[in-house]
Amino acid sequence: MHSDIHKLLLILDHYECWEYPRGHKKKKAMKEIEQIKNEFESLLNVSLDLDRYVEDASFLTDLGLIEERIVNQRKIRIYPFCFRFSNFGRLFTLIGELSEGTSKKYQLDSLTKRIEQKGFVFIPYEELDTLYNGINQPPYKGFTWWTRYFDYL
Repeated sequence: MHSDIHKLLLILDHYECWEYPRGHKKKKAMKEIEQIKNEFESLLNVSLDLDRYVEDASFLTDLGLIEERIVNQRKIRIYPFCFRFSNFGRLFTLIGELSEGTSKKYQLDSLTKRIEQKGFVFIPYEELDTLYNGINQPPYKGFTWWTRYFDYL
C-alpha cells in the first residue's frame, strides 16, 4: 500500500466505529451522490443504479451500471463498473468487471476525476487488499482495509 494512502486511512480510522464515524451525515452524502448519478446518466445516456438500502456495512452506497446476463442457463446481475462510496472520509473506489473496453466506453477516468472534483477521495481497490493495522482490534484474522472502509461487516 502506498504510504500516503495508508496515512489517510489511519487518520480516518475511528475507535470502535465500524460502520460509520460519529457525526456521519448519511442523508447529505446520499443527496450528493444522487446528484452525481443524475449528472453521469446525462453524460452517458444510460440508467445507473444507486443502492439506497446498504446496511451493516462500512460503505454508504454503490453507484454503477447493472447488466443482466445468462450464465449456465441462469440469469445473473453484474456491474460492468461501480463506484463504491465509503461512510468514512468521502472515500470512494471503482469496482466491477472494469475491462479496457468498459473503461473507454463509459469514460471511467473522466468520471472518477469528476467525483474527485466534488471533494471525494479516490482509493484504488488494489491498495485496500492489505491487512488492517489501524487503531481497532481486527474482528477476525485476515481483516483488510477493504473491509474496514468498503465492505459489509
